[in-house]
Amino acid sequence: MKDYFSQYKFVGDYRLYQIFEPYFKSISPKSPLVPIPISPKRLEERGFNQVTAFLQQDNFIELLEKENSVKQSSLNRKERLESPNPFRLKKG
Repeated sequence: MKDYFSQYKFVGDYRLYQIFEPYFKSISPKSPLVPIPISPKRLEERGFNQVTAFLQQDNFIELLEKENSVKQSSLNRKERLESPNPFRLKKG
């Protein structure tokens, strides 16, 4: 699974979202999902949002936004737990 997500997220093999597509399509539209966003910088680097790519249907709501921050993969567990929350509610 680690290799899969590394290939998908860091190499940008966008087509791999199709593996999970049947699962996300099976979620009831009455159960909206709130994806955890990526920062504008990461979106620019990757060219796609690896989270919302799974959510091709319309039952997700983007309520949050993320500030640019240090990559979580570069931090150890203690540093991740001690880092400030980079997420906030979108205005409006």
